[in-house]
Amino acid sequence: WTPQEGVSFLCGTPPCSGFSLMNRSKKENARGPNSNINLCMRELITYAGQCTGEDGRPGPEVVSFESVQGAYSQGRGLMVTFLDLLNELTKDRYKSGYREGFPQEYVLTHVLMSGSSIGAAQMRHRYFPVWHRIPFGVTDPKERQIETYESALGDLLGLKEQWEDQRVKLQPRTEFQKTRRRDDGLVDGMIGVESGRIWKVLEQYGDGWEPGDNLASTLEKRGIRPPEIEGSWHEDEGKYGGWSWPVRIRPNRPGYVLTGGAIFGCVHWKENRFLNVRECSRLMGYPDLWTWPTTHQGQASALIGKCCPVNSGKWISEFILDAINGKPPKNPDVEQIAEGEFYHNSTLLYKRGNWPGSEVLRSKR
Repeated sequence: WTPQEGVSFLCGTPPCSGFSLMNRSKKENARGPNSNINLCMRELITYAGQCTGEDGRPGPEVVSFESVQGAYSQGRGLMVTFLDLLNELTKDRYKSGYREGFPQEYVLTHVLMSGSSIGAAQMRHRYFPVWHRIPFGVTDPKERQIETYESALGDLLGLKEQWEDQRVKLQPRTEFQKTRRRDDGLVDGMIGVESGRIWKVLEQYGDGWEPGDNLASTLEKRGIRPPEIEGSWHEDEGKYGGWSWPVRIRPNRPGYVLTGGAIFGCVHWKENRFLNVRECSRLMGYPDLWTWPTTHQGQASALIGKCCPVNSGKWISEFILDAINGKPPKNPDVEQIAEGEFYHNSTLLYKRGNWPGSEVLRSKR
């Protein structure tokens, strides 16, 4: 990567699979701080140490990336190692005498948050390590309406399954829907999984599939063993198994985390189909004007699930912009946990207090 000058903020999204609970790898790729894939994080920090900030000093004023919260709970020590690396790389680039009076040392603020706490339609608990050599801080999100599948996607009912533009039949009923809609009243990308074993089972038996149930549980409750998935029935255990079963979503709940298999993981609460490309894009915060550089559902799904959610990126970047402009919060909601280390956690704010919609989260269904 070519080092750049005048970079006040360097951000990235290196793979989070080194700390993801979905990682079932063994040996050098096993989950944890020593996983080989975490070298991608190190490469980002190394690159930052080769760039120059907007103030002309070595290293951007702020460096950050997005990851799963396991990167903090399991990888805090690794993040501190990156802090030491960034300080060492930028220190070595000082000219003789320039350092005096210009403290260069970076500090690290661990920011743990969630989509539901900042107005997104996914709970999506996330971690942003923020290395900064200028004053920086964040404050707790203010109380707000908790967004759900229905509040985000309810206006997209009754449409044809197609890539091409079509006119939306329903008027937007929530602010989330209004701010995502196109001015021309059209929408594209309303297409998802069109084939496969589970798709066939859904098409045939979807009417009896209750929101909140996964496919295996609803088939077992009804005593159904479709031939399409006969090989997944475990006779000795008396149940299905063998792969991750999709869930029929509950319309009044915040969204589950979307992975690279975004369109294969969730079944619509009302229509017998999987969530499609446009709906998954909305759950990640993208407006309906946004398009993906592909017309293949699987490729679009991978792009959707592996990107940084729009709301989360916007939320952290607003605080970083304030820091760059010399206006960090006067009373940030952070605590010092070690020398050069600070901590913020607003992950579960949406489950506490009397936030509109939080009573649903405290119920069993």
